[in-house]
Amino acid sequence: AHCASCPASAATCALCERGWLLDVPSCVTGCPGSSVALGGLCTACHGSCATCYGPEPEHCLTCGPAAPLHLDGACLGACPAGTYQAGPACLPCSVSCAACSGPDGSECVSCPGDRLLLEGHCLSSCPEGYFPQGNVCRPCAPSCRTCRAPDTCASCPAGALLTPAGACDTGCPAGWLACAPSGTCVPCPEGCAECRPGQAPCSAECTACAAGWVLSDGACHGACPPGQYHPQGADRCAWCEPGCRTCFGQADSCTSCPAGLVRTSAGTCAGSCPAGSAPVDAACLRCPAGCEQCTAGEGQAGCTLEADGSLACPVMGSCDGCAGGLFLVDGSACVAACPPGTFGQEGPLSPVCAPCHVKCRACTGPGAEDCSRVPGSRSSHVGLAVGLSLGLLFLLILLLLLVLFLVRRHAGMAATGKDPADAEDATMLNTIVELALPGAILVGVDTDFRPLDEQLGAGTQASVYAAQAIGAGIAARLGCPDVVAVKKMRPEAMAPVHHAMFQNEVALMWLLREHGHIVRLFGYSEQPPAIVMERFDTDLDTLLHSEVPLSSLQLADICQQWASGLEAMHAHGIAHCDLKPGNVFASQRPDGGWRAALGDLGTSRNLNTDRSSVLVNTMPELNAMTVRYAAPEVIAAFLQGAPLDRRHFFPADVYSAAVMLLECITRTGPWPGLALDQIVAAVQADGRPDTAPLPADGPLASVRDLVQVAWHSQADRRPAAAIFRQRCVALLLATGGDPGHTPAGTC
Repeated sequence: AHCASCPASAATCALCERGWLLDVPSCVTGCPGSSVALGGLCTACHGSCATCYGPEPEHCLTCGPAAPLHLDGACLGACPAGTYQAGPACLPCSVSCAACSGPDGSECVSCPGDRLLLEGHCLSSCPEGYFPQGNVCRPCAPSCRTCRAPDTCASCPAGALLTPAGACDTGCPAGWLACAPSGTCVPCPEGCAECRPGQAPCSAECTACAAGWVLSDGACHGACPPGQYHPQGADRCAWCEPGCRTCFGQADSCTSCPAGLVRTSAGTCAGSCPAGSAPVDAACLRCPAGCEQCTAGEGQAGCTLEADGSLACPVMGSCDGCAGGLFLVDGSACVAACPPGTFGQEGPLSPVCAPCHVKCRACTGPGAEDCSRVPGSRSSHVGLAVGLSLGLLFLLILLLLLVLFLVRRHAGMAATGKDPADAEDATMLNTIVELALPGAILVGVDTDFRPLDEQLGAGTQASVYAAQAIGAGIAARLGCPDVVAVKKMRPEAMAPVHHAMFQNEVALMWLLREHGHIVRLFGYSEQPPAIVMERFDTDLDTLLHSEVPLSSLQLADICQQWASGLEAMHAHGIAHCDLKPGNVFASQRPDGGWRAALGDLGTSRNLNTDRSSVLVNTMPELNAMTVRYAAPEVIAAFLQGAPLDRRHFFPADVYSAAVMLLECITRTGPWPGLALDQIVAAVQADGRPDTAPLPADGPLASVRDLVQVAWHSQADRRPAAAIFRQRCVALLLATGGDPGHTPAGTC
C-alpha cells in the first residue's frame, strides 16, 4: 500500500507516495528507532548508536548497551585519555592532567610530558621529602630531608649529617669529617686514616695515616718532606738535625748539607772529603776499591735521592793513586798484580801498570829487550802448530769446494752454450773478511812521521794534524803520499770504551780502504794510539758554511760522492751511526770540482753476523748521535737508555743523509735557532727541518721529494742507501754533470 513504484516485484517497493517513507520493502509513516529519515528513505544508524541523526559513528543521539558512553556524537565503550566518565557521558579532564577521575586539577591519575604526579596533582618537580621515579613523586625515607632514591638521602634535617653512604646520621664514619655548615661528611685528605677539623671551616688535618703514608705537619705524605726523616717503626716524620739540609734514618745522618759537602759514608757535613773519596755535586763519592786518591772525570754521575729519602751514590769511575802495594790499571782500577801484557812502574802517585812493547806477551819494562815472554816461546810454538794445522786443513777443504764448484759451473755453462765469462746470472763469491788490526801497516807515529805546522782539528779525545813521512821506506811500505793526516789520541783521556772505538775505526777503515769515497787508511800506531790517513783540505761542514762559491753541479757532485760512500758501507754490512757534514771530508780537484769522502768511523757498527772479529776490545752498545741529524728511533733509544734495534741502523743512516742533503743543497744548517731539547721534542712530535729554502723548480727541484721520503717517520719506508745514491746521481745528471767523469778510484 502507498507504493508508487515497485519495478522488481509487487512485494518490494522502490518509491512511496508523497507523505510516506520507504523502509524497504514497505512504506511507513515514521522510521523505526534505530534509523533516521533522510530524503524519503529510512537510513539505519551506526551500530554503536541507539538513536541518531545520521548514518556515521559520530551521528549518535543516544547510545546502546555495547557502547554506552556518549562523547562528541560518538558512542564509546570507555572514555579516552584526557576524559573521565560522568554518567552516560565522557567529559574532558583539567588541562593539567593527562588522565583523570574528575574535572578538577586535583583528580589527575597521570601527567603530561615531564610533569610529576603527587596525590592527584601534576607538578613540575617533587617537593621536599619526595623523589621522582618515572612520572610519579615517591616519598623519601623518614630520616631524609631530600633524597635521590628511597634509601639514598641528598640532604638531611637540621642537626643530622649526610654520610658517604647517603644516610642521615649524627656523626661521620672513619676517614671522614663533619662539616656543619653544609650538613655533610667531607673526606679526610689523601692518605689520612683519621683527621680532625682544621682552622678553616670544613678543612681537615690528618691525625693518623693509611699504610704506606707518613704523617708530617697535619698531612700524610708518601715520603717525609725535605728537612725531615721517617724514624724506623714510627708513624710520623721527625726533624733532621740543624746541621743537615736533608737526612735519612736518623736525625744526624745527613743526605745533603746546607753548605759544604756531605760525607756519604758517615752521613756528616764537612768542608772537604776524606781520603779515599772525592767531591761530585756536593757529595763525597767513594773511590774504587783499593784507591786512595781519585778525582771526578768528565761525565761522572753523582748521588741521587731515592723516593724514600735515602741517598744512592755510585762509586767513582776513575782513580789517580792506589793504596800501598797496589798497581793502577787504565786509571780506573787498583790490582795486586799487573795483568798480562803490562808491567809495573812508578807513577805520579802510585805504581801503575804500563803496556809492554808490541813484541812482548809479558815483560819487565817498556822495551823489546825487557820481554819475559815472546810470541816464539815454547807454549806459543805449540799453539802455532795446532793453529797452522787446523788452518791448512780448512784451506784444503775450501780449495776442494772451489774446484767442485768451478767444474759443475763449467759443465752447466757448456750445456746452455754460454761462455762462463759472459753469464748474466753468474754468482759472485764474496769472502767475508774478519775485523782485525792489520799488523802490516803498524807504525811508530812519533818516529816514522814528523808533524807539520798545520793543525787540522782537535777534540777532547784526539787531535788531527798534517805530518810528513820520514821513516826509512815507510811511504813505500804504506803506499802513502809524502804528506798525510794523523789522528792522534790522547792516552790520558782514553777510557776502555775509547780504546774499543779506536780499534773499531782502524779495522773498519782497513776493510773499506779500496773505496774512493771513504777516507783511506795508510797505517796506525798503538803506542800512542794514532791513525795515519788521507789528508783533505777541509770538512764538508766548514766548506758549506764558508764564502767559497759552489754551483748546483758542484753541490750535486759532492752529494752523490758521500752517498756513494754510504752505499759502500751498507753493502759491507756497516752502519756509519754518526752521519753529518762534519764527518765528511773534501779536497778541491785540479779541475775546480771537489772530492768528498766519509770519515770518523769510530762509532760505526758492523752488522754483518757472518763476519768474525779478532779485536781485543769489544765494541760496546753505544747510541751515538748528533741531535740535529738523529732519526726519531735513535732519539727514542737514547732517551730510554736502550740499544737501537739492529733493523734500524741502516734506515737511521738514510734519515741523517736526508738532513745532510737538505743542508748541502741549501747551504743552511738544520733546525736554526732551536736548542737541542727543542729539536728532540720536535722530532718526537714528527717534526722535520724546514724545506722551504729548497728550490721549487730547476734541475734540483726533485731534492724535496727525495728528502721527504728519506726522513719518513717509519724506518722501513725509507729507501736503501743504494737507491738514495742513485737519486743523487740523477740530480747530478740534471745539473749537467757526468758521474762517469769522477776521479779515478771513485764510484
